[in-house]
Amino acid sequence: MLTENDIARISRRIVEAYAPLVVGTFGSYAVGSARDRSDLDLLVIKQTPEPPAARARVVQRLLFGVLHPLDVHVFTPEEFEETAYAEFSFTWYIARQARLYHWTEQARCLVPSLPPSSLSGSLFRPYEQVADPLLANTEFSDGRGTRESLIRSGNRGRAGRVTERGAELE
Repeated sequence: MLTENDIARISRRIVEAYAPLVVGTFGSYAVGSARDRSDLDLLVIKQTPEPPAARARVVQRLLFGVLHPLDVHVFTPEEFEETAYAEFSFTWYIARQARLYHWTEQARCLVPSLPPSSLSGSLFRPYEQVADPLLANTEFSDGRGTRESLIRSGNRGRAGRVTERGAELE
């Protein structure tokens, strides 16, 4: 089983050689339920024109020699944000479980669904605690509503607002 230091070293290797916006984990290592046979689910977000398969190959080559099962997912910011607010989508789950090891200021604007409050530095947090920071009532400048209303409406494409009775779509 990997330690926190092992994961930090793996993340650092990606950051130093690939210069992504975000590096993190999700899945069992992020939520603290990893076992001896658990793989490490890695999230990498980088602004690049490379096709998805080429991006994943680059990161996998960087991690050659890591003697632990890895599952690497490399997204562009647009790809990640496209479905991050669609309830039960793959990126929706990642956004709620993510434990970040690298975060740039540019990521704050390009990947608002991943809050920097999920940066690594404390012990693993349970799933429920990871989701709460995503519910910030920060208004989006393009009129889509707040993060909370987008999450509750489950649809990033329609603006919604949260009232005392729940989410209402406009």
